[in-house]
Amino acid sequence: MTIATYNSKPSASSSLPHTPSGDDTCTHPRVIGEYCDGCGQHVGPDYGLDFGYLLKGLRLSPDEAARLSEMETRRLSKHKKLVLVLDIDHTLVHSVASKYLNPEEKAFLLENGGSLNDCLFTQQSMGLSVKLRPFARTFLKEVSAMFEMYLYTRGERRYSLHVAKLLDPEATYFRDRVISREDGPAGFKTLDMVLGHRNSVLIVDDTESVWPKDKENLILIERYDYFAKKSSPTSHRYCENGTDESELDGGLAKVLRVVKAVHEMYFESITVSRRNVIFMLGLLRSSILEGCTLYYGNADHKVNRVCLMAKEMGAKCSMERNSSTVTHLVSFEDDAEDITWALQEKKFLVNPRWIAAAYCSWKRQPEEDFPIEKTLYNLFDGIEKCH
Repeated sequence: MTIATYNSKPSASSSLPHTPSGDDTCTHPRVIGEYCDGCGQHVGPDYGLDFGYLLKGLRLSPDEAARLSEMETRRLSKHKKLVLVLDIDHTLVHSVASKYLNPEEKAFLLENGGSLNDCLFTQQSMGLSVKLRPFARTFLKEVSAMFEMYLYTRGERRYSLHVAKLLDPEATYFRDRVISREDGPAGFKTLDMVLGHRNSVLIVDDTESVWPKDKENLILIERYDYFAKKSSPTSHRYCENGTDESELDGGLAKVLRVVKAVHEMYFESITVSRRNVIFMLGLLRSSILEGCTLYYGNADHKVNRVCLMAKEMGAKCSMERNSSTVTHLVSFEDDAEDITWALQEKKFLVNPRWIAAAYCSWKRQPEEDFPIEKTLYNLFDGIEKCH
């Protein structure tokens, strides 16, 4: 198959204009099935960057990927659109192998016939139960007017395409822009796989650590767990209890407000050089805890990540108790000396989840909802779950 044939596909984002070059000077910008599409030379299976999710066997040289990314950014900008990369699991859906459902969940699924309001599915062929996150379809519809969207998961391709069809039955939003485990580098995700300039790409994911090179583009969302987890006693038990995350104030509704704000700021910038989603995310985040000065009790190595998050939200961090400047005591467990001091000085007392919750919700949270207590789970699980 040639690029010319590939250009006949309906997806506008998949149109890769062909630039022929002579055999002697060919830099192999595009390779299909290990052979250069320009000169026909065999270049091997590991050449360049893998874009096989767009066309089987397609690989692009770094220069060609950068060129096409610039072209895509300009094309989308004419339509006032940016790029939005969406994680699947715990961001848009929660999936679980049916064999791991507890008795209460199995009874609930049986009673509801395996489908509830077109958002809860039992997939017999894959042995899975899949629940769409509340607000998912509304979210996709609203952002589609402002963003060209990709799905990006570390799950298998068969699974990712299956979920894409549940989310987007008419292939209106994603088309062929579904990146799975087989397509990208092992163990992490990267915007190298996305055709779009980094300054115009936003990411929504519940896990920060899988984006080591692109954290500045990331909007961290609260992890969505519909089915109970035996390994995590603090996880929600929505299915078992017949409840669910809020439609209007859940994770996706909060993210929608942020991406709308970034989109508006981006295209209101008169100077094109100032159009940078990284700068705009930082600007929005920096006012969340502005005016707060945090003192960390029981300080250890875990403080570094929490403190960094707080600073990104405009807070100041103190390693010393100072009654004139400190506004909050942040502690991992109840320490009599620290708490006595904070109460005497009329300071807020919160556990580290208060910072994580503000980071995911993009809003300062009520301090009374996050009392200091013995922490029974790993701190960084709390950060990535953001609750």
